[in-house]
Amino acid sequence: KIEIPNKQEAVKKVLTVNELAKYFKALETSRWYWSVWFALVTGLRRGELLALKTSNIDWDNRRILIKDSNTVNGLGDTKSRKASYIALTNMAIYILAKQFDMLIAERNPVVQNDGGTIKSGMQGEDFLIFPAENGRMIKPNTYYHTIVRFAEKAGVKAHPHCFRHTFTYFLRNKLSLKELQHAL
Repeated sequence: KIEIPNKQEAVKKVLTVNELAKYFKALETSRWYWSVWFALVTGLRRGELLALKTSNIDWDNRRILIKDSNTVNGLGDTKSRKASYIALTNMAIYILAKQFDMLIAERNPVVQNDGGTIKSGMQGEDFLIFPAENGRMIKPNTYYHTIVRFAEKAGVKAHPHCFRHTFTYFLRNKLSLKELQHAL
């Protein structure tokens, strides 16, 4: 007999500051660290995060073009089926720089040119920002189970969509409802 937990036990939507601290402590030496931070400060959905490429970053206007999502069936449209922009905050820029440093340190194929030189990550280059170690796009289920595994290690109930809910919760008193709707 399989026991199914009630819905409230199974789904925790918003993480507290204490839970986030525990979670990031469990992640601190992991290659997943910056992807979780980025999801938390941008509110991106899991598929949008995994499909994000350097060509989606508009550095001049400090924004990200969200036009694709990594779905179980491969690359597809976003949930709204429309392209949209979200603001690129100073924290998000910092996280992107740290992620890029991590990719260089692990010698990820996405940051290496054919001659072995390192790409700059700026305009004119097009590669995944949060790839697997082999440079390919991470499967949504792989990312989901990895996030859950680290949550269990931290003693926290969490899954990737919790970061979107937490993003919304932390901004609820800082933005108008319309601004928050646009950010999501």
